[in-house]
Amino acid sequence: MGSGVGAPSLFEMMRGYTQAGWHIHYVTASKRALGGGSHEQDIGLTLEGVTVHRFDLPTPFLWLGARFQGKLDRLYLFPKYAAVAVQELLDTISPTLIYAYEEGAVLAIDRVRSSRRFDCPVVHRFQGTILGSQFNHWPTRLRKFESWRALGKQANMYIMTDDGTMGDRALYDINCYVNCDNLFFKRNGIDLDIASVSVDREATLAQFGVAPDEFTLLMVSRLAGWKRVDRGIDLIAALKNKCPNLRLIIVGDGECREQLERRSRELGLDEEVQFVGSQSRQTVAKLMNLCDIFLSLYDVSNCGNPLFEALLCGRAIVTLNNGTTSEVIQHRSNGILVEPDDNQALENAVCELLDVPEFGTQLSNGALTWASENLYSWEARLQSEIDWVDSKL
Repeated sequence: MGSGVGAPSLFEMMRGYTQAGWHIHYVTASKRALGGGSHEQDIGLTLEGVTVHRFDLPTPFLWLGARFQGKLDRLYLFPKYAAVAVQELLDTISPTLIYAYEEGAVLAIDRVRSSRRFDCPVVHRFQGTILGSQFNHWPTRLRKFESWRALGKQANMYIMTDDGTMGDRALYDINCYVNCDNLFFKRNGIDLDIASVSVDREATLAQFGVAPDEFTLLMVSRLAGWKRVDRGIDLIAALKNKCPNLRLIIVGDGECREQLERRSRELGLDEEVQFVGSQSRQTVAKLMNLCDIFLSLYDVSNCGNPLFEALLCGRAIVTLNNGTTSEVIQHRSNGILVEPDDNQALENAVCELLDVPEFGTQLSNGALTWASENLYSWEARLQSEIDWVDSKL
C-alpha cells in the first residue's frame, strides 16, 4: 500500500479520528518483503496527529516459503512482537482508547492484557471475517485458528465491517461478551466522487496494453488466495478461442501475484491478461468507469469496497452467490449472481453480456439505482463510528 494506493479502510479510519481531534499512536511492524501481517506495510502516512511506532518482525522460516512464514506471523510472531511494542509504549503514555485493528492486533492486546490492567476501554476492530458462513464449522475454525481465537477475545467495544462475511453472526456465535449494545456493525464508506472521474478510454487502456475496442473485464483486490483471482484467469482461458477480443485487467498486489502470473503464462494468456499491480485510486477509478464487466469472485463474500465502487460507477457486475452477497446483488437486476464453482454459468454470463449490449445497460442502470439508495461517504461512515465510540467512553 502507498499514499493514495490500495484499500483505504485503515487510512480513512485514522484520518476520520484525527479530524475529530484524536491523536493516534500507530503501532505496526517495519516494512519488509513478506506481507505476513495484514497492515505491516509502510502506507506512507502523512496525517497530522499520527505518531508511527514501528517494530522489527523476524522471518526465521521464510526458507520454508512465504505461506508458512505468513501463517507463523499471524499465529505467533506478529502478536508477540506487537505486544512488546505496545507494552513499551504504555510505559510512556496513558491512552484514552486502545484500538486493536484486525486479528494480529487483537491477539497482541490480549497478550498485554494478561500481564497488565488497562485503564481505558479497548476496541476490537475487524474488517469482516475469513471464516465466512463456516464460522461455526470446527474444521474451518481450526484451519483459520488465529481468526477464531481473535473473534473470541474480550473487549469493551467491537466494530465489525458489514462486508457480507457474516461477521456479526460469527461474533455472536464465538464470543460470549458481544451484545447489541457493544457491537457496531456497518458497511465501510466509499469515495462517492469515483463515479464522476473524467476518463479517456483509449488513453487509459493504452497504458495497460489494451485496445479501446476490446471487451475489458476488471478485477480489483489484494492478490491473496481467498480472493480467487485465479477464477478470472481460468475464465479468460476457457473463453479465449470463443471470444478472442476479451481482455482481463488485474489491479492489486500481494503474496499470490507470482503464482497467479505463472498460471496465466502457463495458460498462454500473455496478451489476454494484464497484471498492473497496485495503482493510484485515481487510476482505479478510471478503470472502474471504463471496464465492460467488473468481476468479483472471492471465496467468502464479495461485498467489499471494489464491488460497491463498481455499483457506484454503474458497471455490469458478475459475482458469486456466497456470504450475504445476494443482499446487495439482485440477480439480473443490478448484477449477475453465479453459484461458486459453476464455471459454465460464469462463462455464460460473460458471453451474454458480450453478445447482448442492452443487457449490460440494464444491469448498469440497476447498479446506479442501488448505489444511490444505499452507499454513503467515508466521512459519514467514520462520523457515525466516532459518535458511537464517544457515547461509550
